[in-house]
Amino acid sequence: MISFEEFHKQRLILQPLASSFTTEVGLSRWSNKDLDPVPESEKKWEWYHVAGFWIVEGFSVAQIQTASATVALGLNPGLALGAFFIGNVIVAAACAGVGYIGSKVLLKYISRSFGIWGSYLPIVIRAVVCPIWYGIIAYLGSLGIQAMIEAIWPSFSAWHMNAIPASAGINAPGLLSFFIYWLISLPFFFIRMPALRWLFLVKMCIMPLLGVSLFTWAVTAAKGFGPLIRIPNKIENGMSVGYAFCYAITTAISASSSELLYL
Repeated sequence: MISFEEFHKQRLILQPLASSFTTEVGLSRWSNKDLDPVPESEKKWEWYHVAGFWIVEGFSVAQIQTASATVALGLNPGLALGAFFIGNVIVAAACAGVGYIGSKVLLKYISRSFGIWGSYLPIVIRAVVCPIWYGIIAYLGSLGIQAMIEAIWPSFSAWHMNAIPASAGINAPGLLSFFIYWLISLPFFFIRMPALRWLFLVKMCIMPLLGVSLFTWAVTAAKGFGPLIRIPNKIENGMSVGYAFCYAITTAISASSSELLYL
């Protein structure tokens, strides 16, 4: 039976991977498998894997919410669609530029361009943003889980626990749905990036079908595409149309800008 100190060192402390260039002790913080250029033998992502990633990203719930938020801001759907398109073109150009550099020098992260000590800044940003972003995605996923459970068992929506106060901002069905989604998503964290390329291909086939289905439902509910486009601007918070349009562009940029730190 190992002692607690040995268990802590072997199981709880994440040991840095070995360097690709040297065995010298103390250099693993600057050179290890995660930071070094990708070997040619491990460069397995093809153009269709990358295309699958961005297609899935375009049909994600976060992107749909970002687009609908611009309409909620008061812009008509036509202007909102234009702002969303411009914002995504700007992000796509930045991602393509950064990705081109990575494809040539085989470096994994844009943080390498910040230098040795400066690279800590993007890493800290990623460390802060990732838990927040996962929490948002998990909450959105829990809403889907809750909707499916309520469709099967309608009484689930009436479930109540006195231990959860109203000030918590979540009820018992929502909390259980969040936990279920977390359990479902947890195994995917153990899949290494090279293996995820096949998951993107599967999602590339499924997500467009779901997106088209949702779009068809929305157009049908609006009684045609024409009336949807002709909805007038209704900006009520004092913004001008031009300011709201630029605001929508930056909102579209922010929805995908975090991907730049992963390229």
